[in-house]
Amino acid sequence: MQKILLLAAAMSLGACAATPVERAEIGYPKGELGFAALASGDYAAAERQLAGAEASSDAAKMLNLAEVYRQTGRAADARGLYLKVLNTADARLVLEDRSIVTAHSVARAMLTTEVAMAQ
Repeated sequence: MQKILLLAAAMSLGACAATPVERAEIGYPKGELGFAALASGDYAAAERQLAGAEASSDAAKMLNLAEVYRQTGRAADARGLYLKVLNTADARLVLEDRSIVTAHSVARAMLTTEVAMAQ
């Protein structure tokens, strides 16, 4: 199953397209991944939409919630979710530019970025 990942994490990985594409949450009801709220910078709304993500095994939801945490100064909470993603079954994710990555590769990249920024 393919799922869409948030705009902010895609930008962090350098994977965004130069031209705009339709934004959608593939394989989820609208709003369930907090994608539009994340893309607009409404982290409070995104966090509400992602309630329960920490207790789930859904990598897309956990990665999006980790982005909320990262953007709101909760690096330790974000790191915990990236590590949890690495301990769940890997999943293919569709980025905003329609490229496909794995949840594990995103989590590893974000952990590497976090370490680099802390030094």
